[in-house]
Amino acid sequence: MDVPAKLAALRKRLRALKLDAYFVPNADPHQSEYAPACFERRAWLSGFSGSAGDVLVARKQAWLWTDGRYFLQAEQQLQGSGIELMRQGLPGVPTIDELLASALNKGARVGVDPRVISPMLADRLRNALLSRGAELVLLEDNLVDAIWLDRP
Repeated sequence: MDVPAKLAALRKRLRALKLDAYFVPNADPHQSEYAPACFERRAWLSGFSGSAGDVLVARKQAWLWTDGRYFLQAEQQLQGSGIELMRQGLPGVPTIDELLASALNKGARVGVDPRVISPMLADRLRNALLSRGAELVLLEDNLVDAIWLDRP
């Protein structure tokens, strides 16, 4: 399955759950620096294999944030994927929090697997969404796992 097909499958799940976006951090339940292959959800979904990066998939757009070590690699690996590269730390590039607070409509619902984000990150995302009249939805199941059929 190519990246656009993976995004389409994830978006189908978003619609079924009445979510407007889904956050896919590069993390496992233990917040390990290097996650085992079965937890490489961001890499599988986006095609970006760098060790640092997070993805936000909305119903019509998707973004990947990574730092300067990976700008060239991400640009190449995301080509044709439908995912916009967000060059973290550069002037004019919004953080995930800023994008959530500006790009989503009032009442939007953003899903996340609570097992793969820290409490501090969950609070940051929740506060960014609240400022927009939106909400962070902690899901029981990871939506990427539902479409990653050959997951190791």
